[in-house]
Amino acid sequence: MIKGFVIVLTIFVVALAVISKNWFLALAAAAVGYWLFRTVSNSSSEPKPTPKPTPPEPPTHPNLNATLLAWQRRWVAQQAAHSDLPHAYWDTVADFVRVGRLSIAGNLGQNPNVPIGHYAESYDPALQFLVARNNDAIAYEKAGDVESAMLQYEVSLADAFFGTHPYDRLRIHYTRRKQIRDALRVCQAYLDMPDRPHGQNKAHFRAHLTKLQAKALPLSSYGEGAGG
Repeated sequence: MIKGFVIVLTIFVVALAVISKNWFLALAAAAVGYWLFRTVSNSSSEPKPTPKPTPPEPPTHPNLNATLLAWQRRWVAQQAAHSDLPHAYWDTVADFVRVGRLSIAGNLGQNPNVPIGHYAESYDPALQFLVARNNDAIAYEKAGDVESAMLQYEVSLADAFFGTHPYDRLRIHYTRRKQIRDALRVCQAYLDMPDRPHGQNKAHFRAHLTKLQAKALPLSSYGEGAGG
């Protein structure tokens, strides 16, 4: 459309110049029109930049989503009942957990109610996923964003992370904040994990649980485990 306008305008100006016998104007108009035509043609033929790729959405399946949403409702209610943190906080944690389980459990065909950590030792992608998520939490903490780090550590706990690091960091932060119920909950979460041949340090958390219980009422029964 722009090229057509340039051609018509150029012909009109050249025609006026010829009628008035202004040969210099006619040549100048023709030259300018040709230059404009080439400029418009080149700009319209330039390739458009390729859009940047966006992260893929986690795989979805109606039955899997329904199962995870039911798990989320039960798990959030359970956590809120044994924590000083608000219900909305646990919903946020559960959202992270749900996306992770859609990605990992969905690919495996596993029961999404089962924490990823329960089969990380036999499935390398699950192990790498858990380690990467914990490393993100460590990076947040090193950068001074303690709140984001603690949220990611809680996500690791919900998926039964096998190492002691997220449990210890949460225990320390909650104890410093005098959130004894949450410090107790974290210690108990580690003790409730199934025994593994490597990386167990339950004596460490039993000792801290005993110290914390001296500062608060005895830890009540938890009912459902992290898997729901």
